[in-house]
Amino acid sequence: MQSIDGFEVDAVVVNKDLFPFSEPKINLEYDKIKWSLLYTPSSSDPLRRTLTLMQIEGENGISLIDELADKYGKNSNGVPAVWYSGKIDVLLCPLNMFGEIVSREKAVLTISKGIVISQENVPIKKGSIEKKSQKAMMLDGCWHDSMRYNDLGALEKFVNQDAVKSSIKAFALSILIVTDNQGKESGYILAPQKTEKQEEKILVNNLLKRINQLPPWSFGWLETINGSIFQGRYLKADYSQNTGWRFNDYFH
Repeated sequence: MQSIDGFEVDAVVVNKDLFPFSEPKINLEYDKIKWSLLYTPSSSDPLRRTLTLMQIEGENGISLIDELADKYGKNSNGVPAVWYSGKIDVLLCPLNMFGEIVSREKAVLTISKGIVISQENVPIKKGSIEKKSQKAMMLDGCWHDSMRYNDLGALEKFVNQDAVKSSIKAFALSILIVTDNQGKESGYILAPQKTEKQEEKILVNNLLKRINQLPPWSFGWLETINGSIFQGRYLKADYSQNTGWRFNDYFH
């Protein structure tokens, strides 16, 4: 499992217990604050909480940061969270997927007066294709490197093994692959909503058929920033006569 030493990750839960005042003097919209954990193994490096000025509106937000800085100090990384001891969940290498922050890797950090003293990696349900990519994931550093270059490649190989011959030179789709609680994969076309040409319909139907034939648990799940499980995978699917189907995640 990947370590987060030296990486910047985002907290999964905006936890009001992390707020330094027992009775907040300023009414702040917690869900608009950016949280950053700047974590290295050294005990001299505290957990940093960075309040992004651009995401806090009005004089109250600026006053809050000034008040925190006066009480706890401030440097280029932000205000050290020396007021907090406890546990927090983090998503490792999180990505944005249509406005939802998701990850395949998760950890629980134990904090003592703002210093990370231990890390426990927590598994999220993985598919069989992704398990085969574990070695590559560890080498590449982030879970989504594995997803792009390994399990999507395996999906392409599986789908193209039984691809129909077509005179269509190029064709593009947006699809959703859902893995249910029993591990069965199902494919859904998101766009275009209708295909006019008969050959396009044949291509689409064959693609969905092959996705539905994937072995159980070929793909796993993602976890969202609020701790819920996301069982889908949004993909851009491109077909050409030369290469067959090629897939890319809608991550950014």
